[in-house]
Amino acid sequence: MSALCLWAGAAWGASITFNMALPVHEGGYVLREQFMYMKIADDPTLLQRDMRVSGVMSVLGYGMTPDFALFGMLPRFDKRLGMAMGGQDLTHRTSGVGDLTLLGR
Repeated sequence: MSALCLWAGAAWGASITFNMALPVHEGGYVLREQFMYMKIADDPTLLQRDMRVSGVMSVLGYGMTPDFALFGMLPRFDKRLGMAMGGQDLTHRTSGVGDLTLLGR
């Protein structure tokens, strides 16, 4: 098997994500929204941690030429962490827009 891998030579490639696989024709747009939710609760320790994260990933693609499309991805998250400490219930919450990611294919 290793001889076959050495015989094949070097292979170059890039990761294929769902966003990169979206077809976009020249001059056309594609918009994709993805909702995410994560919950970690029922902590058996004395801290009784409860974490909840919800978010939306917005992806907009534009076909610049028949062979090149430009994509922009912008996440928005709402994060909440609750725990019991010293007989008190503490909650920390943050929300906002993440970093814009631009990529082309």
